[in-house]
Amino acid sequence: MSNTKLKVRIDEEENILDYTINKKIINYKEIDNTIVSYDLENNILIRDNDDIHMIYDFNNKKGTILIKEMDRELELLIENIEIERVKNNIKVNYSIENNDFLYELEVLE
Repeated sequence: MSNTKLKVRIDEEENILDYTINKKIINYKEIDNTIVSYDLENNILIRDNDDIHMIYDFNNKKGTILIKEMDRELELLIENIEIERVKNNIKVNYSIENNDFLYELEVLE
């Protein structure tokens, strides 16, 4: 288990955050206190905050978003997935309902 800096890029926004990695799962907390984990082996992104609990399973091309206030769950189809992984760095390009997204994690040595 290590604790160091991680560059997180979501579309055009970049942040440098503290993170931990344990058993190929990268965990970090975003500036808005959203807790995030990315499973490098299974390509599953989980985000959780006061408003939503989101799971994107890139290997199975499906996503689920629970809107907590409404206790309502949305199922999403994830398309056009391209995943590039080098060691513990990951870059995922994907589409949901014809909208393109980029999610990238870069471990800073």
